[in-house]
Amino acid sequence: MFIRREALKQVGLMDECFFLYIEDMDCCRRFWEREWKVVFFSDTYIIHKAKYESTRSRSKFLHKKKI
Repeated sequence: MFIRREALKQVGLMDECFFLYIEDMDCCRRFWEREWKVVFFSDTYIIHKAKYESTRSRSKFLHKKKI
């Protein structure tokens, strides 16, 4: 998300009551209510070139299944 500082000051930060995936929709709704322009670019994508730091210590996160 790219948000103008003035809009964020007026609308406020994302609501912490939402855990995941809904907070951005709530944030956009609040921008619309304050008459800020909201634009969604469906053909846009971001390539994340990760270092995969977590794969080095992957054994910490894997749980062995009991058979």
